[in-house]
Amino acid sequence: MTETVTLSTRDLNYAQKLSFWRDYVCQTFVDLNCENAAKDSFEGEITSRDAGDMRYSNVWSRPQRVVRDKSRISRSNDDCFLVSMQLTGQGHVIQAGRTATLNPGEFALYDVTRPYSLIFEGDYQQLVLTLPRKTLLERFSEAESTTAVAVSGSHSATQLATTLFTQISTHLPQLDSFTVQKLQSDAVDLLVDALRMQTAATLPQQGQSQTLLTQRILRFIDANLGDTELRPETIAAAHGISERYLRKLFESRTLGVADYIWRRRLEHARLDLCNPNKAHISLASIAFDWAFKDPSHFSRAFKSAFGLSPREARRQAMH
Repeated sequence: MTETVTLSTRDLNYAQKLSFWRDYVCQTFVDLNCENAAKDSFEGEITSRDAGDMRYSNVWSRPQRVVRDKSRISRSNDDCFLVSMQLTGQGHVIQAGRTATLNPGEFALYDVTRPYSLIFEGDYQQLVLTLPRKTLLERFSEAESTTAVAVSGSHSATQLATTLFTQISTHLPQLDSFTVQKLQSDAVDLLVDALRMQTAATLPQQGQSQTLLTQRILRFIDANLGDTELRPETIAAAHGISERYLRKLFESRTLGVADYIWRRRLEHARLDLCNPNKAHISLASIAFDWAFKDPSHFSRAFKSAFGLSPREARRQAMH
Protein backbone atom coordinates (compact mmCIF):
# COMPACT_ATOMS: atom_id res chain seq x y z
CA MET A 1 0.00 0.00 0.00
CA THR A 2 1.27 3.47 -0.90
CA GLU A 3 2.15 5.68 2.07
CA THR A 4 0.38 9.04 2.23
CA VAL A 5 2.16 11.92 3.95
CA THR A 6 0.21 15.09 4.77
CA LEU A 7 1.77 18.06 6.51
CA SER A 8 -0.04 21.30 7.20
CA THR A 9 0.63 24.62 8.87
CA ARG A 10 -2.91 24.68 10.25
CA ASP A 11 -2.07 23.74 13.86
CA LEU A 12 1.13 25.80 14.16
CA ASN A 13 1.48 29.24 15.66
CA TYR A 14 2.21 32.12 13.30
CA ALA A 15 5.89 32.27 14.20
CA GLN A 16 6.39 28.66 13.07
CA LYS A 17 4.24 28.51 9.93
CA LEU A 18 6.59 29.89 7.29
CA SER A 19 9.78 28.21 8.53
CA PHE A 20 7.94 24.88 8.77
CA TRP A 21 6.59 25.39 5.25
CA ARG A 22 10.03 26.18 3.84
CA ASP A 23 11.47 23.02 5.37
CA TYR A 24 8.68 20.79 4.13
CA VAL A 25 8.65 22.22 0.59
CA CYS A 26 12.36 21.40 0.35
CA GLN A 27 11.75 17.92 1.72
CA THR A 28 8.93 17.24 -0.75
CA PHE A 29 10.43 18.72 -3.89
CA VAL A 30 13.98 20.09 -4.10
CA ASP A 31 16.03 22.70 -2.23
CA LEU A 32 13.91 25.86 -2.53
CA ASN A 33 13.28 29.16 -0.84
CA CYS A 34 9.79 30.53 -0.16
CA GLU A 35 9.53 34.30 -0.27
CA ASN A 36 7.01 37.12 -0.02
CA ALA A 37 4.50 35.21 2.09
CA ALA A 38 2.92 37.28 4.86
CA LYS A 39 3.98 35.61 8.10
CA ASP A 40 0.85 36.58 9.97
CA SER A 41 -1.55 35.07 7.43
CA PHE A 42 0.30 32.27 5.68
CA GLU A 43 -1.23 28.78 5.47
CA GLY A 44 -0.29 25.77 3.39
CA GLU A 45 -0.76 22.03 3.08
CA ILE A 46 0.94 19.31 1.01
CA THR A 47 -0.21 15.71 0.61
CA SER A 48 2.41 13.50 -1.04
CA ARG A 49 2.36 9.95 -2.35
CA ASP A 50 5.20 8.05 -4.06
CA ALA A 51 4.57 5.48 -6.79
CA GLY A 52 7.69 3.82 -8.15
CA ASP A 53 10.03 6.58 -9.32
CA MET A 54 7.29 9.21 -9.48
CA ARG A 55 5.82 11.42 -6.78
CA TYR A 56 2.38 13.04 -6.60
CA SER A 57 2.07 16.15 -4.44
CA ASN A 58 -1.22 17.95 -3.95
CA VAL A 59 -0.36 21.47 -2.83
CA TRP A 60 -2.60 24.17 -1.42
CA SER A 61 -1.35 27.45 -0.02
CA ARG A 62 -1.85 31.14 0.40
CA PRO A 63 0.12 33.60 -1.82
CA GLN A 64 3.83 32.90 -2.04
CA ARG A 65 6.90 33.06 -4.28
CA VAL A 66 9.11 29.97 -4.59
CA VAL A 67 12.68 30.33 -5.89
CA ARG A 68 15.34 27.80 -6.88
CA ASP A 69 18.58 29.60 -7.63
CA LYS A 70 22.07 28.55 -8.75
CA SER A 71 23.42 28.29 -5.22
CA ARG A 72 20.71 25.81 -4.23
CA ILE A 73 21.20 23.82 -7.43
CA SER A 74 24.97 23.61 -6.83
CA ARG A 75 24.50 21.79 -3.53
CA SER A 76 21.81 19.44 -4.82
CA ASN A 77 21.92 16.11 -6.66
CA ASP A 78 18.30 16.28 -7.84
CA ASP A 79 17.84 15.46 -11.52
CA CYS A 80 14.21 15.45 -12.54
CA PHE A 81 11.40 17.45 -14.11
CA LEU A 82 8.44 18.85 -12.20
CA VAL A 83 5.02 19.32 -13.75
CA SER A 84 2.59 21.78 -12.16
CA MET A 85 -1.05 21.04 -12.99
CA GLN A 86 -3.22 23.98 -11.96
CA LEU A 87 -6.39 22.89 -10.15
CA THR A 88 -7.63 26.18 -8.67
CA GLY A 89 -6.40 29.77 -8.67
CA GLN A 90 -3.57 30.97 -10.86
CA GLY A 91 0.18 30.34 -10.91
CA HIS A 92 3.21 31.56 -12.85
CA VAL A 93 6.17 29.34 -13.76
CA ILE A 94 9.33 31.24 -14.79
CA GLN A 95 12.37 29.53 -16.33
CA ALA A 96 14.85 30.16 -19.18
CA GLY A 97 13.44 33.62 -19.87
CA ARG A 98 9.89 32.32 -20.34
CA THR A 99 6.83 32.74 -18.14
CA ALA A 100 3.91 30.31 -18.17
CA THR A 101 0.74 31.67 -16.61
CA LEU A 102 -1.39 28.75 -15.51
CA ASN A 103 -5.15 28.77 -15.07
CA PRO A 104 -7.19 25.74 -13.93
CA GLY A 105 -6.87 22.87 -16.41
CA GLU A 106 -3.44 23.96 -17.69
CA PHE A 107 0.02 22.69 -16.83
CA ALA A 108 3.69 23.55 -17.31
CA LEU A 109 6.95 21.66 -17.14
CA TYR A 110 10.12 22.87 -15.39
CA ASP A 111 13.63 21.50 -14.89
CA VAL A 112 15.10 21.35 -11.37
CA THR A 113 18.69 21.46 -12.71
CA ARG A 114 18.14 25.07 -13.85
CA PRO A 115 16.97 28.14 -11.89
CA TYR A 116 13.24 28.78 -11.77
CA SER A 117 10.60 30.74 -9.87
CA LEU A 118 6.98 30.03 -9.04
CA ILE A 119 4.70 32.95 -8.23
CA PHE A 120 1.23 32.66 -6.69
CA GLU A 121 -0.54 35.95 -6.10
CA GLY A 122 -3.65 34.40 -4.54
CA ASP A 123 -4.78 31.15 -2.93
CA TYR A 124 -4.26 28.20 -5.25
CA GLN A 125 -4.16 24.41 -5.54
CA GLN A 126 -1.88 22.37 -7.78
CA LEU A 127 -1.04 18.73 -8.42
CA VAL A 128 2.75 18.65 -8.80
CA LEU A 129 4.31 15.60 -10.46
CA THR A 130 7.95 14.63 -9.99
CA LEU A 131 9.17 12.83 -13.12
CA PRO A 132 12.64 11.25 -13.55
CA ARG A 133 14.53 13.00 -16.34
CA LYS A 134 15.11 9.74 -18.22
CA THR A 135 11.41 8.82 -18.19
CA LEU A 136 10.47 12.03 -19.95
CA LEU A 137 13.44 12.49 -22.29
CA GLU A 138 13.06 9.00 -23.74
CA ARG A 139 9.58 9.97 -24.88
CA PHE A 140 10.07 13.68 -25.52
CA SER A 141 13.61 14.79 -26.25
CA GLU A 142 12.48 18.44 -26.59
CA ALA A 143 11.50 18.60 -22.91
CA GLU A 144 14.45 20.77 -21.86
CA SER A 145 13.52 23.45 -24.42
CA THR A 146 9.80 23.50 -23.57
CA THR A 147 9.96 24.34 -19.88
CA ALA A 148 7.82 27.23 -18.59
CA VAL A 149 5.40 26.89 -21.52
CA ALA A 150 1.71 26.87 -20.56
CA VAL A 151 0.07 23.83 -22.12
CA SER A 152 -3.49 24.73 -23.05
CA GLY A 153 -6.35 23.02 -21.31
CA SER A 154 -8.25 23.00 -24.61
CA HIS A 155 -6.18 20.07 -25.91
CA SER A 156 -7.94 16.75 -25.37
CA ALA A 157 -4.59 15.20 -24.39
CA THR A 158 -4.17 17.86 -21.67
CA GLN A 159 -7.63 17.16 -20.28
CA LEU A 160 -7.08 13.40 -20.30
CA ALA A 161 -3.58 13.62 -18.77
CA THR A 162 -4.75 15.95 -15.98
CA THR A 163 -7.75 13.77 -15.21
CA LEU A 164 -5.76 10.53 -15.24
CA PHE A 165 -2.93 11.84 -13.06
CA THR A 166 -5.44 13.32 -10.61
CA GLN A 167 -7.30 10.02 -10.40
CA ILE A 168 -4.08 8.04 -9.95
CA SER A 169 -3.01 10.37 -7.14
CA THR A 170 -6.37 10.06 -5.40
CA HIS A 171 -6.61 6.27 -5.64
CA LEU A 172 -2.96 5.28 -5.19
CA PRO A 173 -3.50 3.65 -1.77
CA GLN A 174 -6.07 1.26 -3.28
CA LEU A 175 -4.20 0.37 -6.51
CA ASP A 176 -1.85 -2.58 -7.00
CA SER A 177 1.64 -1.97 -8.41
CA PHE A 178 0.85 -3.35 -11.87
CA THR A 179 -2.18 -1.12 -12.32
CA VAL A 180 -0.24 1.94 -11.14
CA GLN A 181 2.62 1.18 -13.52
CA LYS A 182 0.27 0.74 -16.49
CA LEU A 183 -1.78 3.87 -15.69
CA GLN A 184 1.35 5.96 -15.16
CA SER A 185 2.79 4.86 -18.50
CA ASP A 186 -0.44 5.83 -20.27
CA ALA A 187 -0.65 9.13 -18.38
CA VAL A 188 2.96 10.10 -19.24
CA ASP A 189 2.24 9.32 -22.91
CA LEU A 190 -0.79 11.65 -22.78
CA LEU A 191 1.32 14.32 -21.08
CA VAL A 192 3.91 14.06 -23.85
CA ASP A 193 1.19 14.24 -26.53
CA ALA A 194 -0.07 17.47 -24.97
CA LEU A 195 3.46 18.91 -24.85
CA ARG A 196 3.99 18.02 -28.51
CA MET A 197 0.69 19.66 -29.53
CA GLN A 198 1.62 22.84 -27.68
CA THR A 199 5.11 22.83 -29.19
CA ALA A 200 3.76 22.30 -32.71
CA ALA A 201 1.31 25.19 -32.26
CA THR A 202 4.15 27.62 -31.52
CA LEU A 203 6.59 26.46 -34.24
CA PRO A 204 6.97 27.93 -37.73
CA GLN A 205 5.09 26.01 -40.46
CA GLN A 206 8.09 23.85 -41.39
CA GLY A 207 8.69 22.92 -37.77
CA GLN A 208 5.02 22.12 -37.29
CA SER A 209 4.98 19.69 -40.20
CA GLN A 210 8.07 17.88 -38.90
CA THR A 211 6.63 17.68 -35.39
CA LEU A 212 3.29 16.33 -36.65
CA LEU A 213 5.07 13.76 -38.84
CA THR A 214 7.20 12.65 -35.88
CA GLN A 215 4.05 12.23 -33.78
CA ARG A 216 2.47 10.04 -36.47
CA ILE A 217 5.62 7.94 -36.66
CA LEU A 218 5.74 7.47 -32.88
CA ARG A 219 2.09 6.37 -32.84
CA PHE A 220 2.79 3.99 -35.74
CA ILE A 221 5.71 2.46 -33.86
CA ASP A 222 3.66 1.93 -30.70
CA ALA A 223 0.85 0.32 -32.70
CA ASN A 224 3.23 -2.15 -34.36
CA LEU A 225 5.72 -3.06 -31.64
CA GLY A 226 4.85 -6.76 -31.85
CA ASP A 227 5.66 -6.92 -35.56
CA THR A 228 9.07 -8.47 -36.17
CA GLU A 229 9.23 -6.56 -39.48
CA LEU A 230 9.08 -3.19 -37.72
CA ARG A 231 12.38 -1.61 -38.73
CA PRO A 232 13.54 1.85 -39.82
CA GLU A 233 13.16 0.93 -43.49
CA THR A 234 9.57 -0.31 -43.08
CA ILE A 235 8.63 2.75 -41.01
CA ALA A 236 10.10 5.09 -43.61
CA ALA A 237 8.28 3.28 -46.42
CA ALA A 238 4.96 3.42 -44.55
CA HIS A 239 5.27 7.21 -44.27
CA GLY A 240 6.61 7.92 -47.74
CA ILE A 241 9.97 9.23 -46.57
CA SER A 242 13.57 8.07 -46.87
CA GLU A 243 15.41 6.27 -44.08
CA ARG A 244 17.85 9.15 -44.01
CA TYR A 245 15.04 11.64 -43.34
CA LEU A 246 13.56 9.32 -40.69
CA ARG A 247 16.88 9.24 -38.86
CA LYS A 248 17.10 13.04 -39.16
CA LEU A 249 13.73 13.35 -37.40
CA PHE A 250 15.17 11.34 -34.50
CA GLU A 251 18.49 13.23 -34.34
CA SER A 252 17.33 15.56 -31.57
CA ARG A 253 15.82 12.75 -29.53
CA THR A 254 17.56 10.88 -26.72
CA LEU A 255 17.21 7.57 -28.60
CA GLY A 256 17.60 6.86 -32.31
CA VAL A 257 14.72 5.18 -34.12
CA ALA A 258 15.97 1.59 -33.69
CA ASP A 259 16.84 2.06 -30.01
CA TYR A 260 13.46 3.71 -29.43
CA ILE A 261 11.66 0.66 -30.89
CA TRP A 262 13.53 -1.75 -28.63
CA ARG A 263 13.06 0.43 -25.55
CA ARG A 264 9.29 0.61 -26.08
CA ARG A 265 9.16 -3.16 -26.61
CA LEU A 266 10.99 -3.67 -23.33
CA GLU A 267 8.60 -1.34 -21.50
CA HIS A 268 5.58 -3.26 -22.79
CA ALA A 269 7.24 -6.57 -21.95
CA ARG A 270 7.82 -5.33 -18.39
CA LEU A 271 4.12 -4.46 -18.08
CA ASP A 272 3.21 -8.01 -19.18
CA LEU A 273 5.67 -9.54 -16.72
CA CYS A 274 4.14 -7.51 -13.88
CA ASN A 275 0.55 -8.30 -14.89
CA PRO A 276 -0.92 -10.91 -12.49
CA ASN A 277 -3.35 -11.96 -15.23
CA LYS A 278 -0.37 -13.07 -17.33
CA ALA A 279 1.53 -14.88 -14.59
CA HIS A 280 0.93 -18.21 -16.38
CA ILE A 281 2.61 -17.01 -19.60
CA SER A 282 6.26 -17.99 -19.94
CA LEU A 283 9.06 -15.46 -20.16
CA ALA A 284 9.93 -16.74 -23.64
CA SER A 285 6.35 -16.24 -24.86
CA ILE A 286 6.30 -12.66 -23.60
CA ALA A 287 9.63 -12.03 -25.32
CA PHE A 288 8.25 -13.42 -28.60
CA ASP A 289 5.07 -11.35 -28.25
CA TRP A 290 7.22 -8.22 -28.34
CA ALA A 291 9.34 -9.34 -31.30
CA PHE A 292 12.35 -10.68 -29.39
CA LYS A 293 13.40 -13.81 -31.29
CA ASP A 294 16.05 -14.89 -28.77
CA PRO A 295 15.08 -15.20 -25.05
CA SER A 296 18.71 -14.75 -24.02
CA HIS A 297 18.95 -11.48 -25.92
CA PHE A 298 15.68 -10.40 -24.31
CA SER A 299 17.00 -11.16 -20.82
CA ARG A 300 20.24 -9.26 -21.40
CA ALA A 301 18.47 -6.24 -22.90
CA PHE A 302 15.87 -6.22 -20.12
CA LYS A 303 18.48 -6.29 -17.36
CA SER A 304 20.49 -3.57 -19.07
CA ALA A 305 17.39 -1.36 -19.29
CA PHE A 306 15.84 -1.97 -15.86
CA GLY A 307 18.64 -3.30 -13.65
CA LEU A 308 17.07 -6.70 -12.97
CA SER A 309 16.28 -9.81 -14.99
CA PRO A 310 12.80 -10.55 -16.38
CA ARG A 311 12.40 -13.33 -13.83
CA GLU A 312 13.36 -11.02 -10.96
CA ALA A 313 10.97 -8.33 -12.24
CA ARG A 314 8.09 -10.82 -12.30
CA ARG A 315 8.92 -12.18 -8.85
CA GLN A 316 9.12 -8.65 -7.41
CA ALA A 317 5.77 -7.70 -8.95
CA MET A 318 4.04 -10.85 -7.71
CA HIS A 319 5.23 -10.18 -4.18
